[in-house]
Amino acid sequence: MDNPFLIPEFSESEVILIVSSTAASIKNGYGQLKNIANTVGRRRVALLVNHTEESQAQLVYKNIATAAKNYLSIPLSYLGNIPEDDYLIKSSMLGKSIIDAFPLSKSSQAFRSITELLIDQKLHQHFVAKSINSQPIVLEH
Repeated sequence: MDNPFLIPEFSESEVILIVSSTAASIKNGYGQLKNIANTVGRRRVALLVNHTEESQAQLVYKNIATAAKNYLSIPLSYLGNIPEDDYLIKSSMLGKSIIDAFPLSKSSQAFRSITELLIDQKLHQHFVAKSINSQPIVLEH
């Protein structure tokens, strides 16, 4: 009853937390981490920063990771950032993925690197840790 995840299998999954660089988003994201820690315990959490440049994303990650480690004992890893890019809107209007529509755009490159990280982590878990096959949870604020 106290499990915040609707599907019980998700309570055993890794979490991908998506925040932007606004104060409200960072506050809400930290609140979600606190809720997870209080209800289902420590989870591996990867942070994805949306609509910001790399330097700002690193700063957001550093601040949230420090607070999560010091106050919640939750280890946070950096998944990457998705820059604010007009090509995202254009590809959406075309009904295509950013990678198909504009393969050389900043957002396309960001999605590729994030996908590579996710695949590498999944492969590493599969062959090294032999973990349960579970889907990642994506929380967006």
